Amino acid sequence: MDKYQHLLSKHGILAAFNIAKKIKPAQINAIRKRLENKYKDPDKLEKEINKTIKKNTQKIIDDNEIPGLIHNHHDLIKDVKLDNKIQKNILTLANKIVEYCKEKKFNKEHVIFLIQAVFHLLKITNEDMKRFKEKYNINQDPSDDYLDEDDDKSDT
Repeated sequence: MDKYQHLLSKHGILAAFNIAKKIKPAQINAIRKRLENKYKDPDKLEKEINKTIKKNTQKIIDDNEIPGLIHNHHDLIKDVKLDNKIQKNILTLANKIVEYCKEKKFNKEHVIFLIQAVFHLLKITNEDMKRFKEKYNINQDPSDDYLDEDDDKSDT
């Protein structure tokens, strides 16, 4: 059984959820340079690079809260059931919104404005969001690279 699960995956909104950390080529090259002296065999070197990347990713998971990520402690997880019809409706609508945003070439900022407008029009307040996060035990402290400049440049 997996050690972690995402809230949206647990409730059938996402088919799968993988944890990944964006690693820049310069970071991989630095790891490679550091390990090249120790491992001359190319296969062993690649295995050690992958092992180091996995170890660093696990450290980031342990040190930082990922929004919506839940640890599989069955006694701590509040069991929430969404009706199958509601789940399908949410997923269908989400897919339509994503396709619309892609078609209209919305960048991340545009999507954030869209979501904010939906919250405003449905009168969803900060207090509602706080209660939702408390109910589902979601901690959303941003990590150090929450707004990575490299990501933003490609979106505008």
